[in-house]
Amino acid sequence: MKNKIIKDHIIKILQQIKIINDKQHKLYKLGVDIIEISNGIDLLSESIAYLFYNGKNEYDIKVINDWIDWWLYESVDKIIYEKDKSEINVNKLEDFVDYLIVNYLK
Repeated sequence: MKNKIIKDHIIKILQQIKIINDKQHKLYKLGVDIIEISNGIDLLSESIAYLFYNGKNEYDIKVINDWIDWWLYESVDKIIYEKDKSEINVNKLEDFVDYLIVNYLK
């Protein structure tokens, strides 16, 4: 139950970040630069990383934040390659959040 609530919350936040980011890019193409105004987006994605923080390894916060930035901002096929060479397709937001929950929520 707790994981479902966390998952739903994370999905809402990431969807909102994506919407804001898309609007920023559209405005930028029109010559309006609002990047400085909307710096709070970074705090939203960082807050997601803190949801996973277990009080033991602060490095996990940076790793999760890097994963979130990768998923939100990189224009690549969203495939995670595991150490055993298996692939995890996280193109869908729900699959990406499931990956974070399984691998980082303790």
